[in-house]
Amino acid sequence: MGFRRYSESIKVQLAIEGKEGRILGETSLTFTVAGCEMPLPIQAYVVEDLIEEMIIGTNFMEGFEIGLDLKEGRVKFKRYPPEVRLI
Repeated sequence: MGFRRYSESIKVQLAIEGKEGRILGETSLTFTVAGCEMPLPIQAYVVEDLIEEMIIGTNFMEGFEIGLDLKEGRVKFKRYPPEVRLI
């Protein structure tokens, strides 16, 4: 996967206490969630030394009104299919 590399990496505090990562650059990704392709590509940061390959932030989930049903272990949409709204 390609990405636009920054001239200098940026230190960032990770969610694990005392752990730092480095943002190396950014890329644009298109996601498919629960079999539904999201209507817009999302800007994502490329960070080295993450425990997981990818972390989806709340800004992405809130933007498309995605919820997690932890009891069933499923993703749910408030509106299906998700749509883009300009406000």
